[in-house]
Amino acid sequence: MARNPENWLGQELAAGRYKVTAKLGEGGMGFIYKAHDGNLDTDVVIKVPRLSMLVERQFAQRFTRELRSLVNLSHPHIVKIIDVGQQDKIPFAVMQYLSGGDLADRLQDGRVSPDSLSAWLPEIAGALDFVHEEGYVHRDIKPGNILFDKQGHAYLSDFGVAKVVSEEADSKQSQGLTGTGMVIGTQGYMPLEMLLGQSVDGRADQFALAVVVYEALSGSRPFAGDTAAECAISMNTTTPVPLYEVDAGIPLALSRTVQRGLSTQPQERFDRCELFSGQVLAAASGETTSTTNSSSQRRASFSRTQYSPAASSGTPSSPARVMK
Repeated sequence: MARNPENWLGQELAAGRYKVTAKLGEGGMGFIYKAHDGNLDTDVVIKVPRLSMLVERQFAQRFTRELRSLVNLSHPHIVKIIDVGQQDKIPFAVMQYLSGGDLADRLQDGRVSPDSLSAWLPEIAGALDFVHEEGYVHRDIKPGNILFDKQGHAYLSDFGVAKVVSEEADSKQSQGLTGTGMVIGTQGYMPLEMLLGQSVDGRADQFALAVVVYEALSGSRPFAGDTAAECAISMNTTTPVPLYEVDAGIPLALSRTVQRGLSTQPQERFDRCELFSGQVLAAASGETTSTTNSSSQRRASFSRTQYSPAASSGTPSSPARVMK
């Protein structure tokens, strides 16, 4: 029986199809396991929400239904959802297993050279723009959610689970409820508008992507703080140390591009993550590009992911598929 999702090691799920072989980690959204798929004779990842998410009776059904709707949302650099199911009324998602580790592993030895960004940044930026064009926001971009296959290709992870869990948290917040353990996003990577509970669009993910780039090049995150309040105060009262001051070998143009992505004002960031990525890589290689966005471009880029002020109460603006 697999009743407690905190310890599914050795359990068999889906009538024995999946045998859990290792616990890979846990976070605010739940628990992550490696399992062997007996039908396909391959390794997969099992993701299970925390028990605190299951207090609401309909959550398990909604979790399964929503993830099923994302199975066909396919992109070459987004970790694919393979299957969804329930075990003892606890829902779980089955995802593609990638053996190349994550970006957090690659950053353990400290900062990296600007040239190394080309190995993952354009692929992740493209995946994020795809997500945004489909009307969604990831909301938990961080090194641990950027994975690699054995050939070194980069993949965006946790999109489907982030979607469902964030909607549940938004629902509880709108009802005045406190979701114990429901931390949507990761401190240090969330933009000010998310920390303040304001409406968000794809530029929230771009901010987090800029934080990851800054961290990769400097060895530390740009804003200090262990709690949402501390991070918000840091963003309101301090400016990140420019990358060219951290490392004199980092081009001024690269430093300025990352600084723009880190703006606390969403309208000051780039229209698309691929624009941010392209200018980062161009600056890293010594090229110069224009960083000007027209207002018409900005409106077009975010027309499908923009939220009205009512979004903070759980009511997004059209289209209906947009997620906070």
